[in-house]
Amino acid sequence: MTLHTERAEASEPRNVNPEDLKARIRKEFGTLKAFAIKNGLNPSTLRVALIRPVPVAQSVIANHFHEPKNRLWPEWYDVQGNRIFRPTETSKSLDGAHRQNANESMQKRSAA
Repeated sequence: MTLHTERAEASEPRNVNPEDLKARIRKEFGTLKAFAIKNGLNPSTLRVALIRPVPVAQSVIANHFHEPKNRLWPEWYDVQGNRIFRPTETSKSLDGAHRQNANESMQKRSAA
């Protein structure tokens, strides 16, 4: 079973749908917990790895399915399997006004 990571309407690859991975794991192991334990992972770490970057757990998943990490999660890993770091939504929201307010707060604290 091949997992498709590209949308038909978009040219940029997308991560595999976590539900598709869960279905493949459940088909073979019955539960996510059974897969996690068999592969030396904490079950909660496995669940998080399906929705957020967790390199160790994602390596286990990719190796089990004989897929490179960048094929399963092209938004998070490059062709060599190195993590791609992108600015977070939080850092985008820090515009000049927020930084200015933070600087003023720091100055007030240091003056006190």
